[in-house]
Amino acid sequence: PQARLQVPPGSGNGFYQCDEGKPFACALLIQLRSGVHVELRGHARREDLDDVARALPLAALSAHGPPP
Repeated sequence: PQARLQVPPGSGNGFYQCDEGKPFACALLIQLRSGVHVELRGHARREDLDDVARALPLAALSAHGPPP
C-alpha cells in the first residue's frame, strides 16, 4: 500500500511492505526524486512508521537532497 508523505506532489513516493495477518510486521520504504532513499525496517505497525516518517525532514530532503 502507498504511504502518504509530507512532501510536495511528485517529489517522492513511499510504500509499505507488510506481512499480511501480522499487524506488527511492516516496513516503510521512501524514495525521493532528489535521490534520497529511506527504509524504516523492523516489526512495526503502519501507524508507528507514519509517526517516524512525520518526524523526518522529508520535504527539505526532497528539495535539496542529503547533506554533504
